[in-house]
Amino acid sequence: MALALQSLPDTCKTAAKGATNYQLDAENLQKLTNLELPIQAMKMNATKAMDCVRALLTDNRHFIRCGADDLGTGQEHITLYFDFPSTLDAEARNALEKRIKADTGWAIVFSDSVRVDLLQNRINELLGTSGSSSVYLDTLTAGVPIKRPDNAEELLKQLKAETGFSLTFKDESGKSGVGRSPSSVQPDFYRSETVSPRLENNEAIREAGVWAKERGITLYKSSMKQSGGQTYMEIHFITPEVALRHGSDMEELSWRTGLPITYAKNPKQNEVIRIAAEKIPQRWGMKKNPSLHTAQAELIVKLSEQPPDDELQQVRDEIDQLTGYQLKVEVR
Repeated sequence: MALALQSLPDTCKTAAKGATNYQLDAENLQKLTNLELPIQAMKMNATKAMDCVRALLTDNRHFIRCGADDLGTGQEHITLYFDFPSTLDAEARNALEKRIKADTGWAIVFSDSVRVDLLQNRINELLGTSGSSSVYLDTLTAGVPIKRPDNAEELLKQLKAETGFSLTFKDESGKSGVGRSPSSVQPDFYRSETVSPRLENNEAIREAGVWAKERGITLYKSSMKQSGGQTYMEIHFITPEVALRHGSDMEELSWRTGLPITYAKNPKQNEVIRIAAEKIPQRWGMKKNPSLHTAQAELIVKLSEQPPDDELQQVRDEIDQLTGYQLKVEVR
């Protein structure tokens, strides 16, 4: 009972003559009855526990989401997802584990999934580049096809602090990362860390459609494939660049279907061109459709005059959001 009273919010506590008085209103009495208060050494229900975790991490800019896994087993836990998990050192992880255990009674697990799309965007922002880098998740390294800039040390320090990743440049071929397949080329499969029942093929494809609708994802196709005796699902986004933005979502789809998930490596070229043509204002005087450079994830449009900078940036942002491709203008 003492632990239950101590778990009441401060608004229900008053101090008088060296003692603490507790006042139970109807709401907190109901929470106490349902074991929904954060009573130390007692476990909240999963929904309340995850609400507590979200509230605790609301100011952590790297936190993405959490989920309850292995429910009903002796290993049930809450999985925490961060955009760049390596930004949390051992001390921070240990502190979170203790705090969440004390507040909710739940053990936690940290997902190793990295938001590669955000990493790519941040690298491009820092270096003023576009397109994809070669990302090596095993060494937390990204390789960029440019020579080391003069202010490299400052940029490297900033990227390391924000993401936990290091960079190698074009003129540093002897360093870490060379000779292996980067994740931007070989993403392999997205798998849920929690084992779940495998759905029948048609049921799994239907579930992919439900998943996409719930997540606001435009999915062009889902198909079942086999490789080395392993059945997996391949899903088609408009481009691989857009697919990489949904790594955590694909892990969830893996859990929902019980299947490894991968994405189609070829872009929907006609769809990319259609969207770009719709977003580019007619007043720009574009005579031909943009040309597609899939290796660089770029769209090139040829114009007779340079568009206003603010308008060009707005169109670039819209096209990038929808297609993952960078718009470049050539004035001729």
